Parts: sequence; structure tokens; C-alpha cells
Amino acid sequence: MKNVFISLLSALLLLTSCNRDSPNRTSLTHDIIITDVNIIDVASGDILADRTVGINGERILKIYKSNDKSLTSSITVNGKNKFLIPGLWDMHIHYYWNYKDSAPYLVANGIVGVREMFGKMDAVVEMKSLMDNGSLLGPEIFSSGAIIDGPEPVWPGSDKVANAEDANRVVKEQLAQGVDFLKVYSRLSRESYLTIARLAEQNKINFAGHIPQKVTFWEAIANNQKSIEHNTGILEAASFKADSIYEYYQNTTASNASWRAEMFHLLADTYSEKRMDSLISVLSSSNTWLCPTMVVMRGMAYNRDSTMVNDARQDNLPGYISRL
Repeated sequence: MKNVFISLLSALLLLTSCNRDSPNRTSLTHDIIITDVNIIDVASGDILADRTVGINGERILKIYKSNDKSLTSSITVNGKNKFLIPGLWDMHIHYYWNYKDSAPYLVANGIVGVREMFGKMDAVVEMKSLMDNGSLLGPEIFSSGAIIDGPEPVWPGSDKVANAEDANRVVKEQLAQGVDFLKVYSRLSRESYLTIARLAEQNKINFAGHIPQKVTFWEAIANNQKSIEHNTGILEAASFKADSIYEYYQNTTASNASWRAEMFHLLADTYSEKRMDSLISVLSSSNTWLCPTMVVMRGMAYNRDSTMVNDARQDNLPGYISRL
């Protein structure tokens, strides 16, 4: 849509992020001004028409109601008939595998920050360095290290944890790597999960990810898991057979019992609106957030659909995506 700025303001801030020593200026002098632009107020849904935005360094200094001819700037962008929104964050991304190609596309679509959920820290450090020196235009990155999973992990490259001793070692290693948070996964034992939660609290770092099969939704909230991805564990908690389902998970040796089609059918058939209301009430008063990643579910559901396969935007994706 050529008449729309998708988070142009934040993209410009990324472009000028190296200019962090800009001196204080009067309100009428700016590094960048965007004139005559329509600002979308995402809180109210209102459109603030024909505004001028003044930027100094990395900050919006002032928004003017009209194009004040007395304003001066190093860069002036004509926003006539275009729209401006705040920068977007992708809160669940697997990015480092192809970041040099992906980074500019993310910014072009208004994504100025990402939460990397399976970080390779040497690649993350390299990416940040390239962005700092102006060699790469990309979003701010907030990254976990490798996924922390059980001794037989779902994904290659995960850190394997079989017990509390392993958990202590892996958390210590990841903290030394400079991770922003810890990522837990589905095949962790309850003992390992609780150890990671305790270590996260001790080291004042968040942990997020899947709720392991051996852990209940309520335990994840009680242990201050920062976010729960893909809504894992919700249907189990909302089932009127929750107790027997949790008992089955605790006693089974199957590592993917919660992902089986028959289990999804059981959870759908035993869904309790009353239990869900109770869960939402507890969740709303906690420090735990949901990251449902519905676009991932849509991609899985329609991966072979002709509308997706024939979408011209596929040409912009790396080759491995089309082979999934």
C-alpha cells in the first residue's frame, strides 16, 4: 500500500540510532521532521490528521497540529496522504538462522523489535554489532539462548536437561552467554522445570516458552513463567477431566502425549467454560502473559493450500521455508 507509512517513524529512528550524542535543541529544531502525516492513535482508533512529527536523536520530541513553517531539520519527510503507526514487535520469532536476509523485510513491514525464541548467541551478538555500525538495518532484538528441553529434545540444537544438576549447568552457561531470558520446552521433567524457575528467580532473569507436559498451567503461573507460547496447557487446565489428564501426563512415558490428535479431541470434548473463566481470572492477576502465535497455527493449517503456495510474497522467503 504505497500511501501508507508502516511504522516509518520507528524505521527512521533505527536509521539514525547511531546518532546518540545529539545535543539538546529547542523545540523548533529537529534532526527529522515528518510533515502533514496522518497519525493512527492505536489506543483510541482515532486518526490525527495532518500532523507534523519532530524527532531528535532517538526520541519523538513533539507532535505539531500543523506544518509550522518555522521548523527546521536535517531531514524532512513529506507525509502527505500517508499514515503513521507506532513500531511493531514480533513477540515470537525464530530469526537468527537467516537474519541478514530477513532483517530489512521486518523493518519494511513495521517490525522494529523482535523476541527471538531460539537464539544462537554468537549470531545475535554479530547481528547487533552489524546494526550498531550501520552495516545492517534490522529490528531491536531480545533473545533467549538455545531451547532448554528434556534429554530427548524436540528440536536439534536444544540444550538437554535430564535433572536438576543439568538444569543448574545449562542455566549457568546461558547466563554467561548473555541471554535476555531462558526458553523452556515441552519435554522437561517437573524437577528440571522447577529448578529452572528457581534459578531464574535467583538470577533475576525471566523464563518463558512452552509449559512442559509434566507441569500444570497453574504451576507455571505460580512459578512466574513470564509468557506461555502457543497457549500450551490451557485446554488441559480448562477440562473438567483436568485431574485425570494431568495424572496421565505424569505417568506416561510418551514424550508427545499432549500433541496427539486423540488428546486434542478429548480436550475439546471436555472443555469447561466455568474452569476457563476461573483460569482467566487467575491469569489476569498474575505476571504471566499469553503469546498465542495464531499466525503459526494458520501457517500449519494452510501450508499446502493453493492461496498460500501461490502467494507471490513467497518469492521473498528463504528457500527452506517453502520446503516445510
